[in-house]
Amino acid sequence: MLFRSMLSPTLLQAEILSEDLASSWRITLVDSPAAAQPDTDDGRWSQVDFPDDVGAQVNTKGDWIWIRRSISVDPQAGVYSVRFERLFGKAEVFLDGRPARLLRRTPDAGALYLLPSVDTAGQHTLALRLAVRRGMPVGADGAIMLADVRKGYTDYYYEEIVTTSLALFYAGAGIFLLALSRQLKKSVYARASYFYLLLGLIGIGKSPFVLGWLPEATSN
Repeated sequence: MLFRSMLSPTLLQAEILSEDLASSWRITLVDSPAAAQPDTDDGRWSQVDFPDDVGAQVNTKGDWIWIRRSISVDPQAGVYSVRFERLFGKAEVFLDGRPARLLRRTPDAGALYLLPSVDTAGQHTLALRLAVRRGMPVGADGAIMLADVRKGYTDYYYEEIVTTSLALFYAGAGIFLLALSRQLKKSVYARASYFYLLLGLIGIGKSPFVLGWLPEATSN
């Protein structure tokens, strides 16, 4: 008891451990607001892994599907977020029927949601409403992580930085080879420079920074 009393309250405070939310989901092809509510009985819904099994389940003519699962939340641990490595189409996220706040989103790429706060620690219902697009992927691809919002931001921007840095590297290599070709008067360097410049421009055009800016620019 004496040892515990000497510990700083900060050291004893609970923390949010990152969790991969790939398993234990249930899915319904019926679009109903009740699907977000924790007291809705989902016992007859099909059980799926997300995102791996969702595409095979979608044979509906509707525009939306719902998937949900329980997650453990401790309000004393901090602020929770859900990060999608790649999220397709429109999506809505709910915790116990309350909408999550979208923090960052890149079309058909990464997304980060801030979950609403809860009053009690324990199991809570995380529900996703996902748009169905004809001939297009449904749901998500890659990791779906429950984490502290600060780590969610860090991981989201890390993915953006890696993608954009690689594109800039290719573009820089292309510029260097183009300058070298003009100096040495050798066409082989020029041809190589065009290849790397093309890779760089394609990568920059597909980077989350550019894709995230485009919807805002076109809507103004």
